[in-house]
Amino acid sequence: MNIKEKEENNLTKTKFIPFAQLKRIISESIPSDFRISEEAIIELEQILIQITREEIEQAKRYMKASNNRITLYPEDLFIENYDKEETVFFKTSIDKMIRSMGIERIRPSAAEKMQKYLENLAVNIALESKVYADHSGRLTIQSQDIKLGLKMSKE
Repeated sequence: MNIKEKEENNLTKTKFIPFAQLKRIISESIPSDFRISEEAIIELEQILIQITREEIEQAKRYMKASNNRITLYPEDLFIENYDKEETVFFKTSIDKMIRSMGIERIRPSAAEKMQKYLENLAVNIALESKVYADHSGRLTIQSQDIKLGLKMSKE
């Protein structure tokens, strides 16, 4: 098994994934008459993992170009900063997830930056997904709504 397969296997079979509170975040951000299916939650988790993997790969390239540093700094992450006071995802789990992607050391502020970014992204995708569910005449957000919501949130 190569390193990439090990990473994917670790991320999909363990539930240390920081998205344990994902359903709560979504429920708090969409109107109370809407629900989100379990499949949609799983789809959103997979999207967040993939986005994290892409961001970490980019950060690793930047770290390598910066004298082969092994510590991840916030400025290595080319993502938006959010001044969010209260966060729901567990920072230690974000830290573990990032480490499982090949980063040896992480500044706490870098894990926090990723945490806030992922939470904001999850809410934006959910809000866009609600529009598609509503347009389809459904009160339950499904996985295809999440996929469409991701496309819209990127625009």
